[in-house]
Amino acid sequence: MIPATTSSSTTARAPQLIATIHIGANAVSMLVGAPSEGGDIKPVDFFEQPVPLARDVFRRGSIGRTVMERTVRVLREYRASLRELGIADGKPNRIVCTNILAEAQNQDIFLNRIHVACGLEVEPLDDGEQTRLVYMKTQRLLGANKELARARTMVVHIGPGNTRVVMFQRGRS
Repeated sequence: MIPATTSSSTTARAPQLIATIHIGANAVSMLVGAPSEGGDIKPVDFFEQPVPLARDVFRRGSIGRTVMERTVRVLREYRASLRELGIADGKPNRIVCTNILAEAQNQDIFLNRIHVACGLEVEPLDDGEQTRLVYMKTQRLLGANKELARARTMVVHIGPGNTRVVMFQRGRS
């Protein structure tokens, strides 16, 4: 006799995805990840499109219409990609913008254009937050490379308009 099969409510579900978008000096990138049971985030997909934000800010002091509309177009594409990946509202968990934005005379117009056109709230990063993120990334890399962690390590982050230097000795700054 063949046992009857029953439909189970414990069918495997797709992992809950999370996404972050970074509007950087030269590109808009999006990282999509899936949280693991251990609390880590496993990268699922990465998107990047060139957008010369810093070029406009350093040349003109403001973000030009072409760059502004290019940013909006890229963000709309990313939202569509998130919907395709199963994030119903197509919104990332966090969207940040480089500290170069603080130099733009029309930063409020830029942020408002993104909000109106894409329904996204962008969080501009200040110098302190950017430095903290470089530090955290370095800590993770040192944790994964024990030999490097035991040595004296200098991290130099050269960005548009600023340079950060962080020195680590035995994995600590």
